[in-house]
Amino acid sequence: MKSDILEDSKIKKNIIYNIFFIILLIAILIISIVFYKRIFKFSLIIGAFSYFLIVIYYVAMVLDIIILGSYLYYCFNYLKHKVEYNKVASLFKKTDIVTYISHCIVILMFVLTYMFTPCSVSGDSMLNTYHDRDRLICSNLFYTPKKNDVIVFEYNDNGINELFIKRVIATKGDTLSYSIASEVLYVNNEVVCHNVSLLQYLTIIDSDKVVDYTINEDKLLVLGDNRNVSYDSRYFGLIDEDKVFGRVLFKIFPFGKVTNEILD
Repeated sequence: MKSDILEDSKIKKNIIYNIFFIILLIAILIISIVFYKRIFKFSLIIGAFSYFLIVIYYVAMVLDIIILGSYLYYCFNYLKHKVEYNKVASLFKKTDIVTYISHCIVILMFVLTYMFTPCSVSGDSMLNTYHDRDRLICSNLFYTPKKNDVIVFEYNDNGINELFIKRVIATKGDTLSYSIASEVLYVNNEVVCHNVSLLQYLTIIDSDKVVDYTINEDKLLVLGDNRNVSYDSRYFGLIDEDKVFGRVLFKIFPFGKVTNEILD
C-alpha cells in the first residue's frame, strides 16, 4: 500500500512536469509558426546547413510534444487502471534521452532565434563603436526601434539578403532636410551628417526634388558611425521597420573590450 502511494506521487509529479513542458512547447511552436520569418532571418547568421537546422528545430518540437503526450496518456492510464508502475517508468527511461535532446534543441534554437542572437561585425562602418570581427548579442524581444539604437537589419543587396549593422538616426514622425550649399543632412533641424551629396539626399527621401521630408511610415534612417566608409541610407534609402533583426545589446568578443550599448 505504501509503495502504491509513493508510485502515485511520482506519477503525479511527472504529470505536472510533462503538462508544463507540453504547454511551453506548444507556445514555442505557435510563436515559431506565427513569426516564422524570424527564423529564416536567423538562417542568414547560421550560414551552412541553415535550412537543415530549421527543419530539425520544428521536427524536435513536434516529436517532443508527441512523446510527452504519449507519456501523459500512460500516466493517466496508470492512475485509472493501476497498470504496473514499472511499465510506465520503463517507457519514460526509453524516451528520456530523446526528450532531453529535443528539449535542448528547441530551447537553444528558440533562445538564439527570438531572444538573444549572436552576430558579428564585418567591416569598419561602425568605428569606433564596434570594430571588424567584434562578436555581438542582439535581441528583438518586445523591441521597437528608437533613435540612437544600434540595430541589425536585413537588406536585399543586389539580389542577396544580407544583415547590416547601423545606428538609427530618424524614425516615424521625424523631418529630414538638406542644405545644398553646405551638403549637410538635418533631422528635426539638427545636423546629423556632413558631406552628403545631393544624389544621396534624393536617394534617402526617394524623390527627384530637394524638399523637407517627414517620415510618415514605419521606416528608419540608418547611418554608420564611421560616416566616411559606411554603406547606409545614403545609398539604399530608408529601411522598413519590419526588416529589423534586433537591437545590439552588448559585445561579447574580444573579451577585453566587452561593452554595453545603453542608450536613452
